[in-house]
Amino acid sequence: MILGGAGIDDIGGSPVIPNDGDLQKDIDRATKIQEDARKCEEAQTRWKPVQGQHNQAILDLSQQMKDMGCGGGGCSKSKAKKCKAKGNEMKAECRALDNANYQLYLECPLMQEEVQPDGSIVPQPFVHADCS
Repeated sequence: MILGGAGIDDIGGSPVIPNDGDLQKDIDRATKIQEDARKCEEAQTRWKPVQGQHNQAILDLSQQMKDMGCGGGGCSKSKAKKCKAKGNEMKAECRALDNANYQLYLECPLMQEEVQPDGSIVPQPFVHADCS
């Protein structure tokens, strides 16, 4: 709650002073946000490098598939088999990246909720990647 009210410029009124219960709720919420931010920072330190490794692996596999001419159709069984194998490697990296993203979500409370303009909190579910 923000202190304020009419009377600052001698028009009348008095400042609004929060009661002890409101003030304690605000202090508790601020303390929780600070703790949640600390948890998120720790989770990002742990999971961002893992995410980066999987992102890079996906980019590398994508380039390899491009270099192999995958995705163009009209290829031999041998080439199709090699392309499918690379695609399966990419799916595995996608699932590993999705898992790292999910772990970060689980460990970072700030990712699990959204504060609305009215101050209410709405849960934010994790949306898994489509690695098919």
